[in-house]
Order: sequence, then structure tokens, then C-alpha cells
Amino acid sequence: MSKENTDYPEPTGALNDDAMGIYRNICEHLSVAGGLMKADAYILTDLARWIDLADRAWAEVDKNCGVQVYSTGSEGVSAFYTVAKNASDILIKLATKFGLSTKDRELMAQFKNKGREKDDLDDI
Repeated sequence: MSKENTDYPEPTGALNDDAMGIYRNICEHLSVAGGLMKADAYILTDLARWIDLADRAWAEVDKNCGVQVYSTGSEGVSAFYTVAKNASDILIKLATKFGLSTKDRELMAQFKNKGREKDDLDDI
């Protein structure tokens, strides 16, 4: 088992334990892939928060199937469902910036491996 990497950039704000674990997992993924930079900490901190928020909201949705029953007996979409859906949409948008989906990784690999002619600046 590999030793935990502590060379990750510090998050740009406070994260709870779950979000910090998510942050470290994403940093590990990006570090192995060779794409982690210090400036990424800003978006990665937000990404970790949104993933944690979505996880917590979906757990609440799972408890009541996304339905909220009002005191009058009528039913409606749970506020947790709305939060979970919005958080999921945001985290997907942020995740694509780091190639965290299969499609994004394929596109990044194609761009990285795309051949180009050597120019004089390559030798500097």
C-alpha cells in the first residue's frame, strides 16, 4: 500500500471530515494522472463541498423517496430532492474541468496525444 501523499494543495476553506476525504481522493486521482496544480485548490474545494452536499441530500431523499408530506396531508417534492439535484448538476459541471468522467478523460487524452509539428521553441 502506498504512503499517503501530503503534497496536495491545502483547501481554500474549511471542509468537514467527509468533504476533506473527498478532496483528498480527488487530489490523489489528479496527482496520479499528472494534472494537479496548486491553483486547482479553489475549484477542488468547491467540488468536494458540492459532492458532500449531494451525498447528504440524496441520503435524505432515500429515506422518504423524495416526497414531502405536509401537515394538510398533501404531498410534494422534498426540498432535499431539489438540493440533491441542484448539487449534482453543479458537481458534474465542476468535475468535467478535471476529467473526472470517462468522456472527459478520453477528450483530454486525444488532445494531449494529438500530433503536431516540432517548432523552434520546442528546443528552448
